[in-house]
Amino acid sequence: ERPLRLVRQMDAIVQLAQKHRVAIFLALHDWMGVTLTDQELASQRDWNRFWTERYKSVPGIFYDVQNEPSVDVPDRPDVVALWNAFLQERYGSSEALRAAWTISPPEADLPNVPIGKATGEWADVRAADRKRFETELLNRWVKVNVDGIREGDPDAIVCVGYLPSMPPADKILGVRHTDFSNMHYYGSTDRMQLELKPIDRRFAGKGFSLGEFGAQEAHDARVNGNYGVPVEASV
Repeated sequence: ERPLRLVRQMDAIVQLAQKHRVAIFLALHDWMGVTLTDQELASQRDWNRFWTERYKSVPGIFYDVQNEPSVDVPDRPDVVALWNAFLQERYGSSEALRAAWTISPPEADLPNVPIGKATGEWADVRAADRKRFETELLNRWVKVNVDGIREGDPDAIVCVGYLPSMPPADKILGVRHTDFSNMHYYGSTDRMQLELKPIDRRFAGKGFSLGEFGAQEAHDARVNGNYGVPVEASV
């Protein structure tokens, strides 16, 4: 059953926003993992369908799959199976995989290669493949969530609100299944263009946008429970 209190609260917010002609940018999940089991992904898909179907006829609502996701790679049997399927498709054989991974050789043949750890060296192909795999896990998660959103409302507009830095989740390649790019930014305006420009995917038919933003000093104050406005430091 849906939490009735949450549904009533959301309905009230939607009504208030409609009254004042305010668009709602609804984040469907927050602070959850990305590398979920098939059952967990199915639950997220169903959750998304419920909300988008409920507000399908309401104008001025668009969706953020999740606030600032970070790709986790748990050492679970299902994740190891996905890892080996990824390597099989990329290399085709254990021999080709060993020829590529000269710095960090695989500990076993396909389909039993453990996730393991890479050195992080520039020439370590295993490290590069690990990052590619993380992007595949990210897009696997995004697609299931977007599918759920579309089931509820085929015309819904969807993105993922990424962090500005690349290590948590690939904000560039992670827009394969979204309608536009979105990232958050707190800090100096001098660096904002450097962080924002890479998510410009207009050549692929996807607009780009800035989600959360502001002064890092004010953001840090709120994170630490101080709701004053450090104006001088922020400027």
